Amino acid sequence: MLSCRCPGRGIPLPLEFEHDRHSGAAVTTVERDCVIAGGGPAGVMLGFLLARAGLRVTVLEKHADFLRDFRGDTIHPSTLTVLGELGIRDRFLQLPVTRLPTLDAVFDGERITMVDFRTLPRPNDFLVLAPQWDLLNFLVEEGRAYPGFEVRMQTEATGVVIDDGRIRGVRAAGPDGDVEYLAPLSVAADGRHSVVREAADLTPRGFGVPIDILWFHLPKPPRRPSPDARVLVGEGDGPDDRPRGVLPGGNGHPQRRVR
Repeated sequence: MLSCRCPGRGIPLPLEFEHDRHSGAAVTTVERDCVIAGGGPAGVMLGFLLARAGLRVTVLEKHADFLRDFRGDTIHPSTLTVLGELGIRDRFLQLPVTRLPTLDAVFDGERITMVDFRTLPRPNDFLVLAPQWDLLNFLVEEGRAYPGFEVRMQTEATGVVIDDGRIRGVRAAGPDGDVEYLAPLSVAADGRHSVVREAADLTPRGFGVPIDILWFHLPKPPRRPSPDARVLVGEGDGPDDRPRGVLPGGNGHPQRRVR
């Protein structure tokens, strides 16, 4: 969701402190060029890009940190290319990440390479596995090199500021009370159940996908799996350093099914 006006025209801004027209409580107002609700990869990366372009940007993140489970921990070769274009790829790869030149699977003792990233142009001819919180913390630290970049943790978007039928910014609740971030550009990056999108009375369009992905973690076994394993899926930098999921073979094991 975007609400834009041409740069330079500006919008009427209230004083630094106003009273909420409904509750009468004091509300702090902050003027920015852009306010982004949601500190996930999309919101933080957008904030980084806009601050890099010289804008004053605030990213609102309702949690106190990024240490929680996400739906994916993969950094694709195309993303590495973008990081390289931004000049931060090499610093990112200095983090403790896992590089995958291939995605392999072992079926009945036979190793099959399902995806070979080495066929891509160098230097980004591999997939990276990294906890998403490491990526987000990295982008935030890189963004702080720009004076206009700001991330407000423990600050949850609660609605939008509407004036004369237009969205003028985002309302948020933070550690020090309610804040109105007023900006020509407001971005809803607060997830599939977006509070900002709902407050703006926008209806998303749903697009079906041909597959579903079940994302889960399995502990790495202390020893190599038995050669009798029916299916083995491996990831990692080498065949001897890969976390594995094993489905035992034989008729004595009941069929596993995931719904």
